[in-house]
Amino acid sequence: MDSDVQNKIISLWKEYNECKTNEAKLAKALDKLEVLMQHNEADKVNLTHKEWEFNLIYGKEFTDFHSFIKEFRKIIDKQTIEKVKNG
Repeated sequence: MDSDVQNKIISLWKEYNECKTNEAKLAKALDKLEVLMQHNEADKVNLTHKEWEFNLIYGKEFTDFHSFIKEFRKIIDKQTIEKVKNG
């Protein structure tokens, strides 16, 4: 692999991990939200009560940076609560 490509990939990975740019914050938030959506789509039988509780706090520090992402998170949290309630 070309060293310029390697450096670009490493640079983007560092940006993602540091979460200093809006793009990195969005990527990190969507990464966390995707996990929650996967849990919500899974059969409840396969997940423990602790995992459902975890869904409601997981990645919260990354999903509170923008009003749109906060609202999206609320929808996913509501789905989690409904799934547990209706099991």
